[in-house]
Amino acid sequence: MTTAIHYVLYLPEQGAIYEFGFCLQSDWPHIEHSAREAGLQALQVDSEPGLNSYVDLATLTVQPCQDYRLEALPLPCTLTIEGVQYPCDQQPEISFERPGSYQIAVDAGPAWLKKTFTVEQTD
Repeated sequence: MTTAIHYVLYLPEQGAIYEFGFCLQSDWPHIEHSAREAGLQALQVDSEPGLNSYVDLATLTVQPCQDYRLEALPLPCTLTIEGVQYPCDQQPEISFERPGSYQIAVDAGPAWLKKTFTVEQTD
């Protein structure tokens, strides 16, 4: 009897999960080969990962992405405000010259949730 296995395909330099699926055990060598040809790595997992997961490269296990607040960003990260990217390696003080509502997108890599915050500048 052939068993089905779950797997993830991930970017080997970051751990970001590209795809997840399942296949027959007999098809696993083909999955691994196709992943390598696409510049990805294949990893067998116990079950389908959550949507906000990544592969911890130190342990080769699927982990949930971590949450954070705007006041305590994971560093380093990149903020995107009005289409302009700002690399951050220390906690920024965020303020704007004009009143309004501003969207701040945060990308801190695959171990952290990608989030967008709204900041209201009143004065």
